[in-house]
Amino acid sequence: ELAVLTRQSENADVTVLGRLALWLPLEVQLCRLIWLGALWGCPAEAVVLAAACSAGAAPFANPSRLGFANNAQFAEKLRETAEGRRKYDGGHFSEPITSLRLFCAWLRRLSLTSPRSNSQARWFRATQLLGESTAIDASRMAAFIGYIADVAIRARDMCDDQRDPEDACPVRADLHGLVCLLRRPDLTWDEQKKVTDDEGVPQIGEIFRAPAKKLYALLAAAFSDKLLVGNHRYRPTKGLDPMLDAMESLKESGIASQDAILFPQSPSSRRRLQEDNAFEVIAAVAGEAPKEVSVGEKFVAAIFPNKESQGPAWMQSSSSSSSFQPSYRRFDPMSSGLPPASPPRLNRLAFAPALCHMAAGGLRRFNVDDMELIRPVSPYELDFHLAGSKFMPGLFGEQTSLGYACHVTSPEVELGSDFFACVASDLTLAESGTAVRAFGASLLVGEEVVFALTTLCPTGLGLQLGFGPGPGGSERGAHAALCAIAFQRIDKRPFLFKGFMPGMLTVEKANAARQALLEALVSDVEVNSHGQEILLWQDDEAQQA
Repeated sequence: ELAVLTRQSENADVTVLGRLALWLPLEVQLCRLIWLGALWGCPAEAVVLAAACSAGAAPFANPSRLGFANNAQFAEKLRETAEGRRKYDGGHFSEPITSLRLFCAWLRRLSLTSPRSNSQARWFRATQLLGESTAIDASRMAAFIGYIADVAIRARDMCDDQRDPEDACPVRADLHGLVCLLRRPDLTWDEQKKVTDDEGVPQIGEIFRAPAKKLYALLAAAFSDKLLVGNHRYRPTKGLDPMLDAMESLKESGIASQDAILFPQSPSSRRRLQEDNAFEVIAAVAGEAPKEVSVGEKFVAAIFPNKESQGPAWMQSSSSSSSFQPSYRRFDPMSSGLPPASPPRLNRLAFAPALCHMAAGGLRRFNVDDMELIRPVSPYELDFHLAGSKFMPGLFGEQTSLGYACHVTSPEVELGSDFFACVASDLTLAESGTAVRAFGASLLVGEEVVFALTTLCPTGLGLQLGFGPGPGGSERGAHAALCAIAFQRIDKRPFLFKGFMPGMLTVEKANAARQALLEALVSDVEVNSHGQEILLWQDDEAQQA
């Protein structure tokens, strides 16, 4: 299923991907990520994404209430961490891409360090500089950079080292450029002392030039065996109506508002939020004062000043999307790498309400000074479940972009009419045994889920494609449109697309991509001048498909 063997038998041959997995200190899915990245012309991005998934959570600080003397110190540190995560996520809603954009920011700081120092000293100084503006964990950042350097050097040595400019391997050129951006950690200390300037070091945008859509396709194809699908829905609870009533009680209705938050009331009358303390308590949790607070019997609703104006691409009409202006400063891809998503791919809560969700740290109850609070709730949620299972919901880390009930939808968009998917670099069974915890998750919106078909193994999955009348009409001879995919036989809820995709053409393209990957998997392996097998190369046919 992972394509490391040609068949399921004792006489099977090891594929190119299987050989690559023997040489790289990574799991098979991460080796597949690097292999696909090389074939599709984005090897440097693939190495960083694989290193990010291998290193675990993104190297941001992860503050705990137990480590601070009072709530004010904890709230300040949590706010710094949340600001960094939101900044580098950039509306992509992908943990690996967040780490990629953080790494590019680290590379910019690296260019400010003294070229007369060795690479390790420059790495340490660059991490210090990044830590001055972003709440990162220095030790985890150092481990992340070390993973990237190790994998980049190993992968570069598995490429054709032909010196002729006309026949030079573009994959090796990109990976060598990445090693140069890291200031040549492959050289000895004596060799590094001879390098007194950064002449010959490429710009970040020369190496990290892949568009966001290619990275979504790469992640979807690499982790297609860990696919979760779902959509927006109301929270399945008996308390839904009181939630909506509490939101509606605000002067500026909190229904479907990015700026509203709900705190459940404690059953104990002595610990309930009252009119005289609710404002101050919520301000202490969020780190800023709410605009209005409404105290009810079951819930306390608060709304914050509107400081953000954003909307996901799927919610923009043709007339409004052209006038939409993202709230990001001018971004230079040549010096900074991958830009933020414009507009963001999902409609999420504003910063202050989202911080309230994060403040609980996954606990059902938490203390703010001498006040015990129940973690905030939302009437809306993104319902993800594992593709191919009867019903196995997906759980995400509290501080990640998909990890808490922070996503809202427009009142004009009926709940359940919009469909999402995500892929994860790792899945583990939750303690309850009835859910899976997803790590390294990346959001796929609408038709992007088709990218997973390029590597998806349909064995036992019950994959079904839904076709309907397309722009050509509903006549018998008209071209049909691909309008839905169902991933399981038991759960009959299909994944519906928003736009029209040419039915047979999409299927033919997916099959062409699968065939190109199959031919690359079983191709004859050559060796380079050092006797190393050539396992990474760029394939124009696979990239085009």
